[in-house]
Amino acid sequence: VKAGVGVAQDADLLRRDGGCEVRSCCDLFLLAAREGVVPAAQPCSLAHLARQLLGVELPKDDAIRRSDWGQRPLSKEHLFYAARDALAGLDVLHALASRRPDGSSVAEWCG
Repeated sequence: VKAGVGVAQDADLLRRDGGCEVRSCCDLFLLAAREGVVPAAQPCSLAHLARQLLGVELPKDDAIRRSDWGQRPLSKEHLFYAARDALAGLDVLHALASRRPDGSSVAEWCG
């Protein structure tokens, strides 16, 4: 499961530019809104969800965020940024899933 905010756009880029098929995406903002954690009318970022649900700050360096991610090899800063986002997405997903009283799996919940 690819979990993040706006992951459908990421999946489209991976399909188009990388030839990778992404089968399971879980948009954390949509889940958080559905569960009443954040207002549905006010989109928020992964950094906001990490701060609210995990109590951690997720650094978002604009220079890295807006740089050319197609350039290879990626710098260490790019790799750390991507790894932090991936781990934060997983942690936020688990924090949201732990609020579910019905015991449904993450895959069932995201589907």
